[in-house]
Amino acid sequence: MEHLSRPRAGLVRVVGDDVVTQDHAHSFKIRYLYDKDFEYDGSRFSDFAEKFIETDGKATRVAPYLQSWLFFGMMKEIFGHICGIEFDWRDFIQTEEGRDYAVVTTLKLEMLIYLWLAREADEPAGEKFERLDQIVRVLATADGVVSKTRHWPLPITAETNLDDPGAPGYPTMAAVLLSIKILGMTLCEALPTVYSNFVPIAGADSEPLFRVDKASTHKRLPYKVQFRSSHHSDPIISQLLERAGYCPYQVETCDREYISQGNLGFRWYLTFLDRRGIPGNHSKCTTEKCVGYQVDESTYETKHLFDRDCDCEFVSLSHGFEVNLVLSCVRRGGTLLIRIDGPFVRIFQMGVDEGPTPPYVAISHVWSEGMGNPRENALPRCQLSNLQYSASQSCPDLDNVHFWIDTLCIPVGHEEERKQEIKKMASIYSGAEKVVVLDKSLMNTMSNTQREEVLIRIWRSPWPSRLWTLQEGRLSKSLSFSFADEFYELKHVGLEMEMFWHKALYYHTDIPTWMDRYEKLRDPACYRMIELGAKLEDAESIEAWEKIQKLPSLPLAGDRSPNKYLRALHGLWQMLTLGLSLDKPLSASETPIAHAGEAPPSSFVSRVDEYNKSRFFRITAYSSLTSFGSLPPSHRYSNNLTPANLFEVMFTSLTTRNLARLEDEAVCLATTLGTDIDAILRESSPEERIRILLTSIGTLPLSILFIQSERLRRDNCRWIPRTLLRKGAKAVQGSCQCQPDG
Repeated sequence: MEHLSRPRAGLVRVVGDDVVTQDHAHSFKIRYLYDKDFEYDGSRFSDFAEKFIETDGKATRVAPYLQSWLFFGMMKEIFGHICGIEFDWRDFIQTEEGRDYAVVTTLKLEMLIYLWLAREADEPAGEKFERLDQIVRVLATADGVVSKTRHWPLPITAETNLDDPGAPGYPTMAAVLLSIKILGMTLCEALPTVYSNFVPIAGADSEPLFRVDKASTHKRLPYKVQFRSSHHSDPIISQLLERAGYCPYQVETCDREYISQGNLGFRWYLTFLDRRGIPGNHSKCTTEKCVGYQVDESTYETKHLFDRDCDCEFVSLSHGFEVNLVLSCVRRGGTLLIRIDGPFVRIFQMGVDEGPTPPYVAISHVWSEGMGNPRENALPRCQLSNLQYSASQSCPDLDNVHFWIDTLCIPVGHEEERKQEIKKMASIYSGAEKVVVLDKSLMNTMSNTQREEVLIRIWRSPWPSRLWTLQEGRLSKSLSFSFADEFYELKHVGLEMEMFWHKALYYHTDIPTWMDRYEKLRDPACYRMIELGAKLEDAESIEAWEKIQKLPSLPLAGDRSPNKYLRALHGLWQMLTLGLSLDKPLSASETPIAHAGEAPPSSFVSRVDEYNKSRFFRITAYSSLTSFGSLPPSHRYSNNLTPANLFEVMFTSLTTRNLARLEDEAVCLATTLGTDIDAILRESSPEERIRILLTSIGTLPLSILFIQSERLRRDNCRWIPRTLLRKGAKAVQGSCQCQPDG
């Protein structure tokens, strides 16, 4: 399925002192099955179903029959018979030297879709709608057939052969069905572009956003065409995810997160990300819970920076003069900031010492990777040196940079002082110049790849699995991730995306060629189109490509659509930071283009209105990527979210996160929401803390009643879950109101 996006091959990784090249996690291919009895003869597409009787119900016959009809036949019917585009099924077959079999390839599918776009560009509206109607019927037929196979026994296990399509044990039937689902999904995604006059694009809530020619508003489809069988989990993709290093819970979560969007292409993308080198013991994980990043404080071991070769001393703040300094600082309302100068540890007591507070970064890390310490405020000197290096390098324009890290700066063994410091966490993170994330899976990876891949690697790293990261991302001025080659700042991605949207609106009808579009928008889909055009040889294709260049709208064909690219980036950016600041209206005079000194044309002013109406759609179109749901209609356009509003936004992400100390759950959420945590800290029971938190919020999402968790055994509170960190919250629209007593 080469037309789908995938991570960059040959990604450079740093392993110890060595720089190595990491290839894709798998090379799974679909085998081509030839059976002369089932060659698609070009008769009516639906009539080919009658040939099923000739298979005798045998899998060895059913698989080639379905491939001929619903894969090759569907393309021939849509492109060849309905649209009159030259189609040769042999373009989608690839032979390999030394092999006695062929495999399916979709390398030419993307260009075929662009030729389809060119074919329909100048056609009369009535004729286009008739062809669209026929195409939808073909897609519906194929979707209906594949949907009926959903409960077929297709066992795919760790022993299943997914590497060699010609060897015994290859899952032929499952592979054919996967290829049909991906093809159907791709063609459905292309429809809103090819037939933009008639096909709605799903928008906010249930209201579709239409691109409709005013002359033909009486003819349009009242729904978004979807290949629904691609929405469900697929056994081959699930097994490929496991082999790539995903634990059972992570595999199940991938399926659950994307089913609502039918994003089979994205799940396919994830199968190529090799996670087998990421630290964590997933041997005890189940489909219900991931424990790979959980820690047991009784056996916890603080690690050196290079664990195998280092035996440097631990630097402790829990003994002698240092512990008195730490406790005195906290009791006086101060916060410790640390700077390493060679062998010296310098401490600044923020809020206590006189003079200006030095710039500092707050360190965010994953305890399961060994940078915590449950017994004392101490870390190996090698870790301290690396922390100072990270702090200084992340703020190269600042001098005297200090850092704050919970391992050293929150007193261990002194509960009252610990509570006092936890109460200040919000101000600590919001006051830092940056929050720097140190995650080994990212620190060993180079960031010199596509934007979406970097964000996806961040998203699938251990870091977002921690509950505390909700707070760290939400409150930070700037969230910076340490990669092997640079510090990657998410706010730059947000600004880049906003600039793209503004430019795309401004230049929507004013860019004569694809090369100009690429130069002005720096859009990867535009560059992809240039690459495809450069490979054309026959006159007909070159003529079609020249016509496509002059089309007034950006294409949304296939999996590389620019809008889809930006929505995915925006969704991931939102998920990682919970930064809602980009969700704000624009005005024509406030855009980056206006600031550059260009006077926006009147057409652009109207497009700004269109942008403002659809901005919520863009942010939530890939709500499964955001992992925390979407804003309800009542406060879509508000940047001043109440704790209840923000909790509703955060709620669905809680099911994928974990926490070392369950009693900290309510504390972390209260700090993130900005609610008072004094009453919570006065209680020691995790259940009582959750009760106080939820009753103080007041208005809660109705889905909270469906979390798969034990409930409190207290009158008026038997609806309250003991913990929110459980999967299975049923997606139910609406909210419920709770009183202070439950």
